[in-house]
Amino acid sequence: MILKAKKIEYEGDSMHISSRVISESLADSIPDTLSFTLPKTYQSSIPEDMNGFLTALLPVAMFAGEDIHVEGSVSTTLLYNLREYQKTLHFWRPQWFSIVAFTYDSLAPSDIVQRPQGIMSSFSGGADSMYTFLSHLPEYEENPDFQMTHTLFIESFDTPIIDHPTQRNKVVAYGALMEKLDIAFVPCATNAKDFYYFNNGYAMAMTYPAMLIGVAQLIGKKIGTFHYSADNTHDFPMISTISHTLVPLLSTDALRADVFGASVTKMEKLERIVLWPESYEHLTVCWEKPDGLHNCGECVKCCHTTAGLDMLGALEKYTTFPPTVNRQKIRSRLQNPEFFYFSKTWAEFARAYGRKDYVFDFTYVLWRNRILHFFIFPISHFFTKLIRTPFVISKKLKEYSPWYARFIYLIKKT
Repeated sequence: MILKAKKIEYEGDSMHISSRVISESLADSIPDTLSFTLPKTYQSSIPEDMNGFLTALLPVAMFAGEDIHVEGSVSTTLLYNLREYQKTLHFWRPQWFSIVAFTYDSLAPSDIVQRPQGIMSSFSGGADSMYTFLSHLPEYEENPDFQMTHTLFIESFDTPIIDHPTQRNKVVAYGALMEKLDIAFVPCATNAKDFYYFNNGYAMAMTYPAMLIGVAQLIGKKIGTFHYSADNTHDFPMISTISHTLVPLLSTDALRADVFGASVTKMEKLERIVLWPESYEHLTVCWEKPDGLHNCGECVKCCHTTAGLDMLGALEKYTTFPPTVNRQKIRSRLQNPEFFYFSKTWAEFARAYGRKDYVFDFTYVLWRNRILHFFIFPISHFFTKLIRTPFVISKKLKEYSPWYARFIYLIKKT
């Protein structure tokens, strides 16, 4: 895989930063150009290096087993860290991610005396990113060296469904909120997700932070710290927490990437968020049915969050959520065994808050799916295979025995 030297073009108030990508094995699976669109006001913040492009595409090259050559310079710190990044990803999923070699035209100068002062986190409007953001506002973070200065919003990154009106609404609403709070808002459009052709859910969960941090690296002259918002606590299964190990390994000479909120549960995050009135019109977690700043109340994220807000007695304050919890949707959800821990966790939350109704709902969905995956589905598969076996054998016999084939023909004819 070859990453060509980046190209910068301007259009109105926007700046397009792109790199042509040449891949022999993935020519039919990925776009031929990786591009990012950022506000033109950040043109002076772009470093000369190619760190952002290498970071965003390394998981893709690892999955394809392709070595990378970067036309341009790369941070010495990033190159050093990527050795361990690759080893860690390969250790957990060797069948998916190979260790690849990368070459480059030159090393980026590492003469930075002090990191840029900008502190950024991504902001999707969800509980995790809102907790990270809120925790670094001046009223909660007294040390000015750690107070939030920038937020990053990547369009269509928070949902598998691309809905342009929803994205425009979020850009306007979140931009207005950040302006009110005197925080720089950085909206970004990119086709980086289109390169992750291997997105089978699990692989994407392990690698998507590389795209977020890659964007922060693109404006490396402005941003010195990037806080990645942890999805879950450290004790969750590996599929949901490997990013806690990988994120710091995407740091460069200029940018320190870290993980925030991994020691705080979802309910503890919501406890903080419900005390912030600005969240009442901006908290959006909907995954399956994007509709502006409105949550459907039916998808898994909506069900969990509405139940949590109801346990806290705050659901009626939120204009972005339905006024009631759809308990039937909680109970009827299909869930793969890899994600059973979600139902276990929310049942524990409900038990801690004395909500027997939700204890029942989340316990019910857990056992329902256990029965489906470990009893009903295997039995169904067994009998389906048993019924089909004679037909498979008959087909093979017809291929290898002319006598048998003529016999079957006569039987069918008569």
